[in-house]
Amino acid sequence: MVKCKPVYKNLNLIKSFSEQQYATVQWAEQCCQNDEWLRQQVEKLKYLTPPAIRKNYNIRTFFDEKSSYGCKVNGGEVGFNNSVSESILVDFTDMSLIDYSKSTVDFVTEDIGDGESVTYCRLQQHPVKTPPNVETFGTSTGGSNNSFWYVGYNKSKNYNLKADWLKDWKRYDIPSVCRAQTFKAKYSGALTSIDLKLDYNGSSSKSCASPVYVQIWKTYKKFVPKTKWNKTKKKMEYNYVPYASKYKGYQRYNKYQKKLKYTSGKHKGEYKKDKNGHILTETAYRKASNGTYVIEREYIQWLGHNKKNPKYQKGVNNPYLSDVYHPLAEAVYDKAGNPWPNIQFEKPVNIKKEETYAIVVFSPLSDWKHCPRWGGWGRNCKRDNIYPDGNAFMSEDNGRTWKRYGKNGVDTGENGKLLEYKKGKYTPQDFAFQCHVETNSGSSSAVYNDDVEYLYLNPIFSNPIRQVILSYNDNGSETVNSENHIHVEYEYSTDGDYWTKVTNTSVITFDENKPTMLLFRAKLWRDTNVVEGNDTYGNLTPHIENININLVTVPAKEMYARTSFHDPNTEGILGASVWGRIFAPFSKDATVNCEVEIIQGSTVTDHFDFIRLNDVDEKLSLLGLDYPVVANYIDEERAIYLTDHPEILTELKSRYVYVKPYEFENKLYLLSFSPSPEDMIVYKTSDDDAFSDYDLGGLSFSNEVAFPIQKVRLQAPEHEGLDNGVDVFSEWIDYTFDYENNKLIFKPETIDDIVDGDLYITYNPVFISGLSPEEVGIHIDSSTGLYSEGLILDYFKETILVEEVHLETRRVSLKAKPVDPIRQVYLYKNGIDDEPLELFENKDFILDIESNELVFTVNVNDSETIILSQGDILEIVYTPNLEDNKIALGYYATREDIDMQVHIKDVYFEVKV
Repeated sequence: MVKCKPVYKNLNLIKSFSEQQYATVQWAEQCCQNDEWLRQQVEKLKYLTPPAIRKNYNIRTFFDEKSSYGCKVNGGEVGFNNSVSESILVDFTDMSLIDYSKSTVDFVTEDIGDGESVTYCRLQQHPVKTPPNVETFGTSTGGSNNSFWYVGYNKSKNYNLKADWLKDWKRYDIPSVCRAQTFKAKYSGALTSIDLKLDYNGSSSKSCASPVYVQIWKTYKKFVPKTKWNKTKKKMEYNYVPYASKYKGYQRYNKYQKKLKYTSGKHKGEYKKDKNGHILTETAYRKASNGTYVIEREYIQWLGHNKKNPKYQKGVNNPYLSDVYHPLAEAVYDKAGNPWPNIQFEKPVNIKKEETYAIVVFSPLSDWKHCPRWGGWGRNCKRDNIYPDGNAFMSEDNGRTWKRYGKNGVDTGENGKLLEYKKGKYTPQDFAFQCHVETNSGSSSAVYNDDVEYLYLNPIFSNPIRQVILSYNDNGSETVNSENHIHVEYEYSTDGDYWTKVTNTSVITFDENKPTMLLFRAKLWRDTNVVEGNDTYGNLTPHIENININLVTVPAKEMYARTSFHDPNTEGILGASVWGRIFAPFSKDATVNCEVEIIQGSTVTDHFDFIRLNDVDEKLSLLGLDYPVVANYIDEERAIYLTDHPEILTELKSRYVYVKPYEFENKLYLLSFSPSPEDMIVYKTSDDDAFSDYDLGGLSFSNEVAFPIQKVRLQAPEHEGLDNGVDVFSEWIDYTFDYENNKLIFKPETIDDIVDGDLYITYNPVFISGLSPEEVGIHIDSSTGLYSEGLILDYFKETILVEEVHLETRRVSLKAKPVDPIRQVYLYKNGIDDEPLELFENKDFILDIESNELVFTVNVNDSETIILSQGDILEIVYTPNLEDNKIALGYYATREDIDMQVHIKDVYFEVKV
């Protein structure tokens, strides 16, 4: 038999075959050709469609017990937990049992020998620090100095600012006069601050173009021969050294008088420089070990001297001093009014005893008329009365080269006359300073806190509880240690509101309302008469070694089973969705209800702004909301106004802004936290009475929230009562979460204490919920008989019956967030078997991507009606927008008869390649 050619043709185009006529040969042949064409197209789909990678999971190992409750592995399945007992041991090896957000105790692990260790909880310790020992040295702090030398832009130069100078004040091409004072450290330790004697030309430091920059530099000394060989004259000559002072010229050694003598003549005013261009200075002649006389020369050291420095290159004119020199310490002083200020170094520098350093002071861009002046003593003063272990220095190129002492102060504005005495008439000999050195960092010891501290356990979810038997090992309970002035008490709660004390091995019985959740906490404290180091009590602290909680239960009637996250390798996966299929089969007995949800792996953090009543006006203005201004109202009037106009609070809540409750006299205005417009105010009968029990409204979320919530924290950096400005809240203790209605509800006592700030709630969103066994398991189409497995994640088809609410809102919600655009929308007016009418986006409807809704447009000729009618059927085909790289499954089930069961079986996931 010869195969038909794959040629497609519409059969209606064959003229020889029509209604009420027999089949012709041409028609039969065309049917064969159409069939062959269709077969080949199907083959193309098979080999052109990318393969899917499948990952199978055994539900016993894939089951996440810590995020589940009321369920248990039964054989090879997961189902309701029918156990009648459960035991929880808290020995601090599994820290997932601890609620860190509420616990204040410390957890300690100690080695007990033989490679074993034990972990327990105890009171925290706080350090008690002994202040460090501070030594001071330097010049006198009295008023004996009456001269001040300016620091700033060279007054002999025309004042001219360059853009580069404003960017970097450390450039040495700035003609800046800066001063330095060398000193010998009397102590080893951390130089934390210095005192300087400062005055100002002009009104104050505020008028200076630059602040006072103070740095610490290292100095060094070099010994050179007293005489040297002159190659030109071929004879020995004295090695002259500069000696700048009110006397001009050099000093030289008189071999007859055996002392230094001043010279004059051609050397007057000249300075000898080394090969780096630095002017040399001397301190004294000394006799070396070989019997020859040498000169001790002192340098203020910067890294440009060091040829090993990679930034140093001989002959390179680098204008940035900051590129080649990094001081040991630096501080900025820009205050005024204190003639003897203490200048703190942000990073103290360690100095060594007997080594020499320099205090260097800059204010490079400050003009002579508005600049700081550093006080000290001139060369005309007697040396022995000042500071013998250092010298004053001067630089005229912003610290690149230095002269010891400097030169007489010439006032260029008065025909070269010397300045007045107090403004630096004579060359400075020493500047006034004092150094403060911490010779030790102080000592610290750990002391146990005297406050009551708490150990909180995370909520314990179980089957309905009949009895609880609590036992523990500690050193502070009354039954263990009643006379040691250390205490431990245990409490339990079923709602986080009311706590009941419980003792060792006591039995707690629940007859009627059997809880499925329990909270436990322990209080640890010491008496105030326990003294650290006391022989009787020593450093004793209450501590807990372990807690054993035994539960007697009945079979669960409610369960939530959560799987771990499937996290495939998604490298190279393309497309709107990497997910292909989820197969999660389960079966259930007749009276069991069970639904499945898909949980996204990425966490979402919703932000809520908690504000006070008097911040409402500012927030409305910032959000651009046009409402009447209530700024002139007092808080009570403002609370009344907002209560009478709840639409303002509703608008703010839509922007995630919540106004905290406000209490005045016998009224509590709930404001944004009211459960309804009819319950805006809570009353009490008198000033001494507490408010009657009341409910609060909850916070609404942008997504459906998966159990359990990850974290709830409030950020209020400026609030002193919070640890680092953060307050962390715990479910059941501080708030409850209504997972059915997707609302977080704070408890009244939590709202009473909460401060205004930014609330951040982190959770895993639910991608889609309410899935039935047929949608995620085996599905057989009743009309076609086709067999399929699981939920196809990149192709959703929803069939929706149009009801009155759809007509009123003109909105139809989708189960999952769709990829834009929608694939197809069909409207069936007379039942699903009728010929459908295809609807088009932007003509018949628009897609609201934020709310996952189709919004239907009104008819052109009728401004009130839409194309839909009650009883119509919509068939919507779209691609779900599931962008996460990992997902998990959650099964929620209930039963009334404990003999009924649900059977959750192995699952598999498919991803596209």
